[in-house]
Amino acid sequence: MNFTTSRKKKEVFIIKIIAFDQALGKTGVCTIDGDTVYHSLIDLSKTKDVLERSTMMRQMIQSRIKNNRPDLVVIEDVALQSSPKTLIQLAQLQGAIMGVCELNNIPYVKTYYGEDVSSDEADAMCIATAVKMELENNKLNQED
Repeated sequence: MNFTTSRKKKEVFIIKIIAFDQALGKTGVCTIDGDTVYHSLIDLSKTKDVLERSTMMRQMIQSRIKNNRPDLVVIEDVALQSSPKTLIQLAQLQGAIMGVCELNNIPYVKTYYGEDVSSDEADAMCIATAVKMELENNKLNQED
């Protein structure tokens, strides 16, 4: 008796993702391109003029998107702020990111967990989610 087994080939695709933890003073940036992860910080906290800092942050984020041509952009949702002015500025920054994505036909995702958490808690949730996904991926690879 001959037995023949056939394994389905895994469909592999590589996408480039840029994620922003956007803020008016410091914005965290992470780019995932295949198996390579780049991270950086746009730090404009020493720029005292709020309008100038806001304009520079918007321009720097938009430049990262245009120059890197990602397949997907992930942005943090705007959290409730104690200052209405800060809330408006963050919403404007988010809108600028969404606008550059739309102009360049790049899909974007606003991330949130539907819970009232601090920025640090949200970051920890993202890290835990990423590790969980990696562990699940490793388990799938071991089963093949």
